[in-house]
Amino acid sequence: MRTHRASLARSRWIFPCLLPASFLALACSGEIGEPRSTGHSATGSTSAQAPGSTNQPGATVGAADGFVCSESAKGKVGESPLRRLTRVEYDNTVRDLVGDTTGLGSNFVADGVLGGFENNADQPATTLVATQYSEAAQQIAAAAVKNMSRLSTCDTAKAGEAECAQQFVRQFGKRAYRRPLSGTEATRFDALYAGLRGQQGLDYTTSISAVVEAMLQSPNFVYHVEKGVSGPGTGGSVSLTAYETASRLSYFLWNTMPDDNLFAAADAGKLSTPTEVEAQVRRMIADPRAKGAVDNFFRQWLDLDKVDNAVKDTSIFPEFTPQLKGYMRGEIEAFVGDVFWTGDAKLQTLLTASFSFVNEDLAKIYGITGITGTDLRRTELDKTVRRGLLSQVGMLAARANADQTSPVKRGKFVRERLLCQSMPAPPPNVNVIAPEPDPKLTTRQRYANHSTDPYCHTCHQLMDPIGLGFENYDPVGRYRSQENGQPVDATGKIVNTRDADGDFNGLFGLVDKLTASEQVSDCVAATWFTYALSRASSSDDVCSLATLAEGFRGSGQDMRDLLVKLTVTDAFRYRPVVAVEASCQ
Repeated sequence: MRTHRASLARSRWIFPCLLPASFLALACSGEIGEPRSTGHSATGSTSAQAPGSTNQPGATVGAADGFVCSESAKGKVGESPLRRLTRVEYDNTVRDLVGDTTGLGSNFVADGVLGGFENNADQPATTLVATQYSEAAQQIAAAAVKNMSRLSTCDTAKAGEAECAQQFVRQFGKRAYRRPLSGTEATRFDALYAGLRGQQGLDYTTSISAVVEAMLQSPNFVYHVEKGVSGPGTGGSVSLTAYETASRLSYFLWNTMPDDNLFAAADAGKLSTPTEVEAQVRRMIADPRAKGAVDNFFRQWLDLDKVDNAVKDTSIFPEFTPQLKGYMRGEIEAFVGDVFWTGDAKLQTLLTASFSFVNEDLAKIYGITGITGTDLRRTELDKTVRRGLLSQVGMLAARANADQTSPVKRGKFVRERLLCQSMPAPPPNVNVIAPEPDPKLTTRQRYANHSTDPYCHTCHQLMDPIGLGFENYDPVGRYRSQENGQPVDATGKIVNTRDADGDFNGLFGLVDKLTASEQVSDCVAATWFTYALSRASSSDDVCSLATLAEGFRGSGQDMRDLLVKLTVTDAFRYRPVVAVEASCQ
């Protein structure tokens, strides 16, 4: 352990831009911690939120008014800020790089969330983060070199240790950095190996381990570093290098590093045209790894962690056990996966399908008989009371209170995640506690003050009238026609949208409005854009967004096709020209 620590100290001496100095040295666009997001306010003006986020600074463009590509906007793309690997990306990358499956990244400081996604936030540089990367790198490197044949095919007995070490630096370094090392970088790693092997007298394996450890702490590994091709560019933007394009594709579609096929395409310069990119994308979507990335998108977009964290008063709902919550989440995951991969991948199907995936415990909530066992199986639901994703019990239970429904939470979800209109925080000194249940009153009656109180009305008119459309479903998602002995009134209203305004009756009426709305379609396209680019959109992205939204509508809202269309937009293939770049010397 002492000699290995000595090697790590040596690696830091040679590489002064290792963590934490790297957080500042490679900040090519903006400052670390500078907030970036985009979105649209519920009042129709630009706001400081990204689609699906709340109260985030900086908005310039959103889906609520549509995307209009003017002549002055053509050729422009939004900023590409420096961004660290998320915990999921880190674990997937070290798995594919060295075969490590210990999941050390899951123990890192939690990823921040911006615009609804973990890959979209500027993560702060802290001593704790640097320490976690250092300790993980040491553990991963030490384990990796126990199987040198996986890391290198060079035979030290034939080629010699020095030759094999140089081959290793260049071959492994290319995969770790997701691009070929520069001459200066390779020379430094050669010197690190030589100093440890020769001057300090460490053996070959330990010296190689130190090289791996140093690479895993480099900003070129832990960050997505994108500079684009050299040259002045046109329209204020430059194309990404072939290797940067390969990484964007792999982390979007697989949440991990490029595979050999992508590296080969980058080596041959075959990722420079939309046709070449599209060919790779179609191959990658057919790969099983794409399912994990798509699942990751839906987990965050639908905020499925709320299902895990939902709390109910078990004296009222004794059936609401941790096991049931797991089944509820499993149902949603199985449903969206089936629509996306097995079905037609249409947004309309997601919102209107009459089937779901149900087991015995869920069947009791749905009022379905004849289903036994714990396995989730595709089941037709009662078409008179259930319709699509929004009627699934997990979605409803996650957005209700412990002892009552919540028109606010349910309406807020629709407003933010399907209409891309973010809600501001409540004013100071306003009571945000839900009204106490009253056996003589319905939820609508108890929430009536939200429409009369001037401090509440401005925001709650945007959420409550939508959320009240879900009142036929109780806090665990069970259908009901009466509440406290009175008939449920599930009429609702949408205001302040581009094309979905008006009255509706119940969930079915709400779903009709949502499926007919171009704003909803554009919102979903923009949300995928935010996830794919790992950043918020801006006014400079409006032409890419306009093309993407039009293509999505033209495909019948096919989400699989949307992934392809997204990767050939200018915003995905280009980045702004960087006037001054700091370097890590």
